[in-house]
Amino acid sequence: MMSQMVKSLPEVDQAFFKDVEQRKAIIDSTIEAFRNGIAGPSDEMKLLFKPWGFELEKIKYPIQIWHRSLDSQSPISHAKVYENTIPGAKLNLIENEGHHSLLRNNIKSILKSIV
Repeated sequence: MMSQMVKSLPEVDQAFFKDVEQRKAIIDSTIEAFRNGIAGPSDEMKLLFKPWGFELEKIKYPIQIWHRSLDSQSPISHAKVYENTIPGAKLNLIENEGHHSLLRNNIKSILKSIV
């Protein structure tokens, strides 16, 4: 099942999953997420579709949004909504990165931007 999912991903994410340690980390994380059943992942999905209890327009802190141009799992349109709604938010669109490869390939740049 996982090999079929990986085949559907952009090449940069397929390369991510060829790394045995990265693949194991994703598998372990998924197993842990469901260790106590589906309640946790289900609650997380619900959070995506209901109000968060605050208005994005009222955020007064510098916000950086990191997104990938080849992400097939998280639409860029969501990141653009945050960029256009949060005052002063900055969208960092990283070209030729996928959903899984962003952190592995760009962690230093991301961390430098927040310190």
